[in-house]
Amino acid sequence: MNPGTLRGSVTYVTTWLDASLVVLRRHITLRRVFVILGLRYSGLARVLTKGGDMTGFARLAMLLIFAAPWWLGLAEGATATQPQSTADQDEHYRALASKSASLIDQADMPALAAHLQRLEADPALDDAGREKLLRGTLLALADLTPDANTTAEVRALTAYQSKARMPWNEHGRAGSFLAYDVAAAARFVELRWQETAAKKSASRSISAADYIVIERYIGGSPEERRGIEEAFAAANPDSLINFVGELDARLGQGEPLAGPARITAFATRNNELLAAVIRHSTPEEAVQTIALLDPQSWGPGAVPALRIGLEREATASASLLKMAPFAATDPDTRRALLDALGGPHGASAAAALARANQADIQDQLAMLLSTSADEQTRRHALLALRLADSERARNHLRSFAKQLDAPPALVAEVPTWLQD
Repeated sequence: MNPGTLRGSVTYVTTWLDASLVVLRRHITLRRVFVILGLRYSGLARVLTKGGDMTGFARLAMLLIFAAPWWLGLAEGATATQPQSTADQDEHYRALASKSASLIDQADMPALAAHLQRLEADPALDDAGREKLLRGTLLALADLTPDANTTAEVRALTAYQSKARMPWNEHGRAGSFLAYDVAAAARFVELRWQETAAKKSASRSISAADYIVIERYIGGSPEERRGIEEAFAAANPDSLINFVGELDARLGQGEPLAGPARITAFATRNNELLAAVIRHSTPEEAVQTIALLDPQSWGPGAVPALRIGLEREATASASLLKMAPFAATDPDTRRALLDALGGPHGASAAAALARANQADIQDQLAMLLSTSADEQTRRHALLALRLADSERARNHLRSFAKQLDAPPALVAEVPTWLQD
């Protein structure tokens, strides 16, 4: 900045300050001036005044202390407006926040679209205030039904460039992140609207037993699929019965229908559809289905589907663990678990047998531990006895540790306190 520009700026701003003080003195006291500026009427104020008025030196000092950022920006050609006080800014922010809440409560979508535009353009808001209001208002729109104007405004805000940032400093490294990511909030709202629209459409199709909902699920986006799954989950089981056969057949054809098929199988307690989901869906979806299966509510009817899970490498371990409650009462399940010892999923079978916590099962495990010719089978049997929480299992381990012909490597796996 050259000296001439600086002198011109100081002269202009000093004149502005004189005029402002004349107006202020007509309405408020000097003490109030300091309150507006956010200062205390302290000894500094008294030094800078004489008889309640400001001297020329005082005016210049006040200018340099409090107006420097403003006139420096003006001297560089910036467009300057008189800043609002903090109290005024807070009141303005609260008024806009209240307006947002009121319009959300009324679900007034045309007014909300206009309100978002006002928030984006309001010159009285700083970056942080503007972006906090925009983000909060956007997120509140997620559960409302949009109109064309609101949809367009939210779409436009997906390109919004947030400016307010929050600093971070951790382990000697510093940086910053967006305080209020308006664009991310707008994208979330768009996706949520897609999900909600898909749910409403699917609900109508389910009520009408219209298989078009299956086609929409197959060709839908992730958000649309979630909406359709929500519709299946909320549907009456009697309505879902109409879809059992179609879902079973389409799964067998390789269609990606694990989500609605699983929900339908659970809601209708259909063992055949449950087995189809475990057999034909992706490994991840099949494991998720097995994990969600509740043995107590399904009862022994779940066993055939779980045995199908044993045929797939990706689902065998999960199936074995889920079969534990049936080992006590179903001889075939017990035999399947005992046969799995020594195999690639023997540890899961051992855990399932331990959970069964049956005396006759523990006796069979002790027999395998002492007599099996396969070392891995013996190790899995020993593991099952260690995991079983019973005195009978501990006695079997004590007896095995005392056997003279017991392999030292296996005896070493028996807890020391049981070897005495």
